[in-house]
Amino acid sequence: MKVKTPKYRVLCHILVFFVCLSGLAAQKLQKDSIQTTQRLFENSFSVELLGSSMLLSVNYERFLTENFSLRIGLGPFPIAFSIPISLNTYLFTNNGHSMEIGGGYVLAWFSSRGIDARPYAVARIGYNYQDRHGFLFKATFTPTFSYPSSSLFTLPLTISIPPYCCEQLHIGMWFGISFGTSF
Repeated sequence: MKVKTPKYRVLCHILVFFVCLSGLAAQKLQKDSIQTTQRLFENSFSVELLGSSMLLSVNYERFLTENFSLRIGLGPFPIAFSIPISLNTYLFTNNGHSMEIGGGYVLAWFSSRGIDARPYAVARIGYNYQDRHGFLFKATFTPTFSYPSSSLFTLPLTISIPPYCCEQLHIGMWFGISFGTSF
């Protein structure tokens, strides 16, 4: 008798893996670092083109510690509405430049055939720049992890992994660019 694993459980495991990996990397680098730089701002507000919400999102990010943040946003566009939530860590911070690594979950509602909830997991790996006047720029690679029944649409570069424990998993290759302000 085959035991069926709920499909969203695998997405949660992927998300937890990325969050744990980024947290461990941040702790290791913080211990090994001789020079630490103080973060000038604890909050940021940005507009992301493409990225986690696929087309557009408005995001608020709050630093919980020196290198660890929580980011939440709203992604309105004509055929769907999304709420991206992610935990991120910032590595190799030097004069406002840093590397961002994180993971999150996007709750999306697709409206072409009525209201239809379709969540997916997302990872974030990219470049972050914050100057001392508050300007913020990010360029991120944001692969998505979803099942065919939960995909909003198929991204141009999608890899399908054969089912081993549950439904077929789709990994979409995506990217995003953000501009905003820090305060």
